[in-house]
Amino acid sequence: MLRFAFLAVLVCFMGTVGCGGGNGASSDCPGAACPCTGAMCDCVGAQCSLDCADVNASGDACSLSCTSGADCTTTCGEACTVTCAANTSCDVQVGFDNDVDCVAGAMCTVSGGAESDLDCTEGQCEFVAARDSDVDCARSQCTVTAGPASTVNCTDMSTCDVTCEGSCSVTCDAGSTCTIQCPNDTEPRAFSDGAECNDG
Repeated sequence: MLRFAFLAVLVCFMGTVGCGGGNGASSDCPGAACPCTGAMCDCVGAQCSLDCADVNASGDACSLSCTSGADCTTTCGEACTVTCAANTSCDVQVGFDNDVDCVAGAMCTVSGGAESDLDCTEGQCEFVAARDSDVDCARSQCTVTAGPASTVNCTDMSTCDVTCEGSCSVTCDAGSTCTIQCPNDTEPRAFSDGAECNDG
């Protein structure tokens, strides 16, 4: 966790576009800094907040694209898609069957419901995934809390710290560094190749 925080500070110090805050503009979606076409919204270099209920009466099935160093907050029920592009900062609260992608320097904190698909590629991600979810971490630093029957894949020189809340499986390729903590463990343990928790 200390390494995760240090890298976050380093990225900001080096003057990267992101680090939260966007360009200072702030908007709910839909709004001046976060236009929407139907339930599909775009936040470009601003501070945006999307509640899917504001663009879809059911509170489900919306999407947000967060780009150009934007700072985005998203709340969604079911079947939503959130993409956090290079150097953005995203805080995402989603329910059942959602898809969240964090790429190219994005810093993401995601709480996902059951059957969520959470991907972190060249980013820094903290994921909480409920049951039957799929988490992929590539060339990234990931902290994952995985629900029962979830899978976590850690590849391409990633660092993954995984806590399983029930039965789960984790793969860790030869170039990555991984730990796992099962429900009955008192502390995380390092491993390579693959590990499973069979509790719950």
